[in-house]
Amino acid sequence: MKGALLALALILALAGCDDPRTIDVADLPWAVEALPDGSSRVFGVTLGESTLRTVAQTFRSMPEIAMFHEADGTLYLEAYFGRITLGVLEARVVAQVVIDDEHLAAMAARAPSNEPMPSGARKLGLTEADIRAVYDLPVRALTYIPTAQYDAQIVEQRFGTPAEILPLNTTQSYWLYPDKGLALLLGEDEREVLEYVPPREFPALRARLERTVE
Repeated sequence: MKGALLALALILALAGCDDPRTIDVADLPWAVEALPDGSSRVFGVTLGESTLRTVAQTFRSMPEIAMFHEADGTLYLEAYFGRITLGVLEARVVAQVVIDDEHLAAMAARAPSNEPMPSGARKLGLTEADIRAVYDLPVRALTYIPTAQYDAQIVEQRFGTPAEILPLNTTQSYWLYPDKGLALLLGEDEREVLEYVPPREFPALRARLERTVE
């Protein structure tokens, strides 16, 4: 059923496009190009090189940029694009930029707003100057949450056989593609989540995912 839903979404999107030349197959989630320097390109974005400004132009969408302060003291930035269409498929996309802890701490100290989140984290706003600075930073990772549903058959057909399957819990597993820099969270009923990093950084991503396994 999940596979049928994904196929139907793709067929309907193609059928509704008046000009087939507007469809770029490079914008599909399984079209990952590994680069010789250990980086990768997906959705027209070269991870570790393309700036957030360039990504916003490529996606034709302006993200909401915010900082989050976890209960354990961890600070991180996210650029949330919301629901956008890439190629012929809809997804919610989040970008993470390359930034060091010192600059994160400085931005947090200047935050004009500080809101509690249900998770226990706090959401910090950024000054206009800091937002402009973030747009000039390279994007190091993308999280892609598709609207269409996947199943194991579709994933294997489109993405290939994973190098490893890492169980997260009784209903979800990470399908790992280190040569693509991709970790795909696949579940029975839960929404799929795809995480893209440069292949050279995949060992760090795998180590982080392994710490979340039950």
